[in-house]
Amino acid sequence: MRVFITPCDTSEGGWNHGCLSLQRVAELADRRVHNVVSSADEAQIVIVTDMREDDHFGRLLRANSIVKRYPDKSFVYDRTDRPIGFVRGVYTSPPRTLLDLGRYQTGCYLTAISEWRNPFVSADAETSMEKDLLFSFVGRNSSPVRGQLLAHNFGRSDVVVTDVSSLYDHWDGTSPQRDVYQRRYVDISKRSRFVLCPRGHGNSSERLFEVMEMGLVPVILSDGWVPPRGPRWQDFSVTVLERDVTRLVPILERYGDDWFDMGHNARQNWLDWFSPPKQFNYIVDSCIEIMGTAKVNEKRFRRAWPLLLLLARTRRVVNRLRTFAAARFSRRRHVLKDRGSRQPG
Repeated sequence: MRVFITPCDTSEGGWNHGCLSLQRVAELADRRVHNVVSSADEAQIVIVTDMREDDHFGRLLRANSIVKRYPDKSFVYDRTDRPIGFVRGVYTSPPRTLLDLGRYQTGCYLTAISEWRNPFVSADAETSMEKDLLFSFVGRNSSPVRGQLLAHNFGRSDVVVTDVSSLYDHWDGTSPQRDVYQRRYVDISKRSRFVLCPRGHGNSSERLFEVMEMGLVPVILSDGWVPPRGPRWQDFSVTVLERDVTRLVPILERYGDDWFDMGHNARQNWLDWFSPPKQFNYIVDSCIEIMGTAKVNEKRFRRAWPLLLLLARTRRVVNRLRTFAAARFSRRRHVLKDRGSRQPG
């Protein structure tokens, strides 16, 4: 299949990191079944990359000249946390919508060849340290399930749950002691029989694929997560409903010593499906599969773009109102608590 790769914003200074990453994994592909070509005209598939988190309503994608010109061979590789789904393709956190119509596939992140890669993630994690922890989580408080996880006292010395929100931002390359916190996350994970992968801003997380790469058992805490095709996820991962986050100890203790084989299977499935030599073919093959599963012509689907846009704007307003209400409730609770502590005994 002839493939053309282009960033969403083709203007000077536009983001192109995802485009370069996808071109890089194309060079690393272990099977030369798809070829990257230099123009959209000669391509059979066009993959648009580098959608931006701050482009909340997909303006750049909707305005992209190639998407406009070639709707029936255009796809996206979208790793944003809250995609709208204007264009069919591969999404790391695919949108949950009645307008799916077979147009979306779940994909992996290209972090393994990215400048944002944690340099301490390695394949020796499954055997390099004694597994003295039942489970661990070291991360930021970026979703309700993470907030609940970080607030809960599990009362166990073999459980480590650490909030680094005020200490480390993975996407800020200037964070002080960046390498210290990256190494600490990996070292604690290496000691863990299970590593928690709660959703962040999006339904998926790069952490899931890092844990698989290290040969450890991921525990998926994301009710909206859609498994990427390929692996038998039940053989090496544990999926826990977000509402059961406080019951993690009894849930994971039931697995006994299965964690060892599960961790080995996780590493093998990462090698088979999501390692850099597999990623380009995986993404292109997913686009080809969408060609067969899509229930609507892309030109015709564009008539639904105004509806998608309206839903996205409504959702953004609702989320802002929820955030505002939660903040007011939290402030009021602290005020009442403070007043109560001042009452004479």
